[in-house]
Amino acid sequence: MKKLTALALAVLMLASVFAFSSCSTAEEDPGTLMDMKMTVLKIGQADCILIETGTHVIMVDTGEDEDSAEILQTLTERGIERIDKLIITHYDSDHVGGADKIIDAVEVGQVLQANYKKKSTEFQQYMTSCEKKNIIPHSVNLTYRFTVDGTEFAVIPALKSKYNIDKDNENSLMISIKHGEQSILLAGDAMTERMAEAVRAQIGQFNVLKVPNHGINCEGLSEFLAHVAPEYAIITCSAKNPADPAVETMITDGGAQLLETVDGNITVTCAVDGTITVKVG
Repeated sequence: MKKLTALALAVLMLASVFAFSSCSTAEEDPGTLMDMKMTVLKIGQADCILIETGTHVIMVDTGEDEDSAEILQTLTERGIERIDKLIITHYDSDHVGGADKIIDAVEVGQVLQANYKKKSTEFQQYMTSCEKKNIIPHSVNLTYRFTVDGTEFAVIPALKSKYNIDKDNENSLMISIKHGEQSILLAGDAMTERMAEAVRAQIGQFNVLKVPNHGINCEGLSEFLAHVAPEYAIITCSAKNPADPAVETMITDGGAQLLETVDGNITVTCAVDGTITVKVG
C-alpha cells in the first residue's frame, strides 16, 4: 500500500512538472532584444497590465467594466491602436470586465484566455465582442510560449479542471516574462492550490512579482513568496480595498520592495543593458 501511495505521488509530481514545462509555441519572430516597459495601471482593486516590448503590445486583463474608459485613454495617450496579444487570466469582473469595450475599440491580434467558462454578464459580453471581431480566443491548457522583441513569455495554465474553494481565482493563468537576465511573474489571482502547484513545479525566482489576488492573505502565500523571492512586489489595490497588512509585512520582511497601485501607476522598465527600474507614478 505504501509503495502504491509513493508511486501515485511520483506520478502527480511528474504531471505537475510536465504541465508547467510543456508548451504550444506561437509562430513569432523572436527579434532582437529591445527595452521593455510594463505598466500596472491604477484602477482600484482590479488588474490591467500593459506591456510594451518595442514593436509589440501585450495587455494582461482589462479591469472592471467602468475601468475601460481610463484604459482606452491610456492607450490613446501612448498612440496605441493595436494590442498584439490580449491575455485574460480568469473571468472575475475585475479582470475581464472591460474586455468587451477594449476589443470593440482597438485592433486585437490574438486573445489567450483561461481554460474554463463562466456564466456571467461580463464573460458573455467579452465573448460577444470577440465574435463581432471574428476573434477565436485560445484557451490555454498547456504552457503557451512566445517571444517578441527578444522578450520571452510563458503563459502557464492551472493544472486541474476543478478546484475545491475558488474556481475563478484558482484557474488563473500565471505569466512568466524573461527579458535578458531580468524576470517578472504575473500571478493573477492564484490562491492556495494554484500557488502550491507553482511551488511544487519549481517555478523559480523572479525579480518582480505581481502579487496574487490584490494582497489578500490565504494559506500558502508565505511559502509562495519565499519560493519566488522577488526583489520587487506589486499589489493592485485601492484605498477602499487595501492590501492585508499581514501580507505587506510578509513581503517586506522577506526583503522585497513593496509597491501598490493605490499610490499610482507602477512602471517596470527592463533595459537592454540588463538594468531594471521600478517606480510608482
